Amino acid sequence: MLRMGRRHHILVVDDEPGMRVLLERVMKRAGFEVQVAGSLEEALPSLHAVDLVVTDYFLAPGTGADVMRAAQAGLGPLAPPAILITATPEEVLRDDRELFLEVLAKPFRLPDLVDRVHAALADRRLRSYSGVETRPAAAPPGALWRDGTDD
Repeated sequence: MLRMGRRHHILVVDDEPGMRVLLERVMKRAGFEVQVAGSLEEALPSLHAVDLVVTDYFLAPGTGADVMRAAQAGLGPLAPPAILITATPEEVLRDDRELFLEVLAKPFRLPDLVDRVHAALADRRLRSYSGVETRPAAAPPGALWRDGTDD
């Protein structure tokens, strides 16, 4: 469950090192704890411990949608919500769009992304307090296996 007074944890997933570093710095300056990953494989171990995912769509290999499908497969309704960033929003498949709270087209203003992250976390906090959503502080061992399935 999200708790008042604790810093939110954001996972940034982007295969472009420059974008990853930029988003990490911006999110840290906005007051978030930040983890970064350059691929689906790198993202998997962190999915259980974050409050929100910000991911690029095209990753090498795979997509940001694959990241969120893995989160949902391993964590079910406790999977973190996500914001998708992409230079080509028209290429995001309709089924993939449904995995994200928002699709943000590149280039975007960094303050706009920070505002959307804050709004997504505020919405999640409200749902958490209402009892609609809770999340353990840490996933049980083996909750997310490398292929996104349970042990």
